[in-house]
Amino acid sequence: MAFIKVEKVAIRGISGCVPANIVENKDFSRQNGVRLLSCSTGKGDDCFAQNLANALGCEVKAPCDVLRVSPSGKLFVDGNAGWKVFSPNMNGRRK
Repeated sequence: MAFIKVEKVAIRGISGCVPANIVENKDFSRQNGVRLLSCSTGKGDDCFAQNLANALGCEVKAPCDVLRVSPSGKLFVDGNAGWKVFSPNMNGRRK
């Protein structure tokens, strides 16, 4: 999985192409995919995670609700939403 650190950026209104450009300039392997650690980035069909998967051409795993960290460091998603893996949609993929 790739690690993307985005600071002071509101996710709403940003397409997946912005972080895609960041990742493509780093040592990144599409085979490993990406895991997003930002609340609700996997919520809905046309969400941030799907746009990023399309832009990168790889799988993106994202939380579908509020992401929390336990005192022991374990990540979990509120409620029953859990995590969702998004595959690239070739119709929406960047050329």
